[in-house]
Amino acid sequence: MEQHQSNFEIIDSNPSQKSFSELGLSEKLTTAYQQLNFITPTPIQHATISHGISGKDLIAQSKAGTGKTLAFLSVVLTKLNPQDDTLQGLILVPTRELALQVHEVASKIAKKIKEKPQIKLGLMIGGIPIEDDRNLLRQKVHLVIGTLGRVHGLIKEKSMTVKDVKILVLDEADKILTTHGMKDQLNFIYTRIENNVHQTQVLNFSATYSEESFKQVKGIGHNHKIIKVIGDVEDKEGGEEGEVNKIDLNVSTLKQYYKKIVRKEDDKVGVNTLKNRIVIDILKNVNYDQCIIFYNDKGLGEELEGDLR
Repeated sequence: MEQHQSNFEIIDSNPSQKSFSELGLSEKLTTAYQQLNFITPTPIQHATISHGISGKDLIAQSKAGTGKTLAFLSVVLTKLNPQDDTLQGLILVPTRELALQVHEVASKIAKKIKEKPQIKLGLMIGGIPIEDDRNLLRQKVHLVIGTLGRVHGLIKEKSMTVKDVKILVLDEADKILTTHGMKDQLNFIYTRIENNVHQTQVLNFSATYSEESFKQVKGIGHNHKIIKVIGDVEDKEGGEEGEVNKIDLNVSTLKQYYKKIVRKEDDKVGVNTLKNRIVIDILKNVNYDQCIIFYNDKGLGEELEGDLR
């Protein structure tokens, strides 16, 4: 079976170009970056920005915390024309929290760009009244950053039109394409964008790609430039199928541990209860000042919160 990592152009973590201007960004954007203290491109930014500005569709992979957000925002903000009062850019993310993060970065940059009219952004996520989104769309925005469910709903009810979208970004593409409801919503959105008169540029960014999501992401966009940034040149040869998700995906300053949970036949509680008990046991026995617990299911998170209390 073909290994999907063999399709990636492997980029080492030592970029030769040292400034954003050398990657093709405008003087207005590079000046804004200097004011925000974005001085030297990270490897993923160095590897993708110039290709994106040239119009190529991208499938890009780089570990968490390496600057993927600024990489795709650099391309998107270059492509937008604030003189044109149409929705031109769409950034789709799997969670509200990620949408808020991306919107915060984009807003800071947009405010620093010295041009009039300014680029207008829209944050469209669940948990806030949908009527606010409808009002914002009536006032015209150039770029929407949103979750799949909210954007899908706005397009379905015809409050949002995507006929003028010229650049689409999937952030955490792997999660979007392997989560059943999100995948269906993306298909709905993309079929409407795909019918645009002008071909829409597609940028896919993720820390990981499973075999399944990599096959699917190749169907979104055309003639992709496929780039993977690694931190250790010894990883260039790759490994077994699927190992692309195991190579150097951690921020180097973090230590990671895991505990395998096995539910025995005579256990009278479910695996989630066992997980919660182990988390509580860990917190009792580890010294820490602050702690963050991430979970991937709202109900399970609420259950854990109750057990912790």
